[in-house]
Amino acid sequence: MLTVRNRWPGAVVLASVYGLGLMGIIASSGSGSGGDDDAACTLEVGAIAPATDGSDDIWIGLLADTSDGNYYEVVRVDSSGLEVKSFTVAQGTQNGLVKTLAVATDMLNAGDVYVGGNFDRGILRLNADGSRDSGFAVGDGFDGSVNSIVAAADGSGDIYVGGNFTQYQGTTVSGLVRLTNNGVLLAGNYAGVSNVEGVALAVDPPLLLGFVYSASSTVPVTAARWESNGQQDTINFNPSSLAEYFAVAPAADASGAVYFGGNTATGVVRLNVDGSNDGFFNGSGFDAGVQTIVLAGDMTGDIYVGGGFSQYKGQPANGIIRLADDGSRRDTFLIGDGFTDNANDPASTGLIEAIAHAEDGTTDIYAGGSFAYYNGSRSNGIARLNDNGSLDEGFDIEITVGGESCANDSLTAIN
Repeated sequence: MLTVRNRWPGAVVLASVYGLGLMGIIASSGSGSGGDDDAACTLEVGAIAPATDGSDDIWIGLLADTSDGNYYEVVRVDSSGLEVKSFTVAQGTQNGLVKTLAVATDMLNAGDVYVGGNFDRGILRLNADGSRDSGFAVGDGFDGSVNSIVAAADGSGDIYVGGNFTQYQGTTVSGLVRLTNNGVLLAGNYAGVSNVEGVALAVDPPLLLGFVYSASSTVPVTAARWESNGQQDTINFNPSSLAEYFAVAPAADASGAVYFGGNTATGVVRLNVDGSNDGFFNGSGFDAGVQTIVLAGDMTGDIYVGGGFSQYKGQPANGIIRLADDGSRRDTFLIGDGFTDNANDPASTGLIEAIAHAEDGTTDIYAGGSFAYYNGSRSNGIARLNDNGSLDEGFDIEITVGGESCANDSLTAIN
């Protein structure tokens, strides 16, 4: 059983995420500086999503790696970081990381949260109180990992699910499906797409409402737009180049453009509404792959980019960076040494798997992944950053898993 004992505020989501093991990294955080302590428990945060009931609570999907084994959890915490509810997704398995969280948008299940990842069946839904919702009946579920879940925007309560799977409830499917809010697979082709890493709703122009984008790591359908009936829009959206993509996010303006993040060679690209490359935006120059893209919440049109990179265009950028709408680095977002595994070694880059906005009226963001420090301060897998890039010291997660502390400021050597 996982209990959260101190404070924490929260953030969002979805985007798309990768899970890596946390064996042997140093953990901790908060406001203290780093040392060479070994943590009894390290956290890897694969997904973050805000509650939508006005409470400022957040949901966190995490792996707690303790000396007693691995615990895969979904935890709801309030704005102070105190646990409200928790749910154990899996224990002991090497493939149980929660990779995506999405809060239900329909009236019937308001406040519920969809959970997707590497665990058995790949998907489930939790009630707002943290209990499993049996009304979302998935049967045998998916035969592989669920990487991204997005709620449909048409009021139906349906969800889009993307991942590395080939079957749902024994039926052969592509890497993208649409399910009803009770777990029924809806008819639709979504043909030719596999290994979907990210899914995002199309928001502009109005004619595209109800469409979704998929980002895939497998050619030929790596960047695609889909109608709500499962048909690919190949006539109006036809990317000129193929690349390995892990993240997708629509632009904040009314152009209908969309950002895709990919491997080292690709970085971040901005595609116009017809799929052509927006030559005004230059997002190349990362030295490792991009895992998540989130729009800045301040109407600037900027984006936050997270991944396992340590540089952007030859300059330090450990794990996270903020880019303007032309691809230039926003120099008002200063991260110092950024996310690392060792406070004394800026080259020990951490991995950012989820970036999310705070839903409390600020322009802060949350970043989750596999890391032990942020700019030299202890940060066990999750941090809250002010919009200037400084660490928000009011954010301080402290949980106990299997009798061991998984905190920012409490370290115990593993024997």
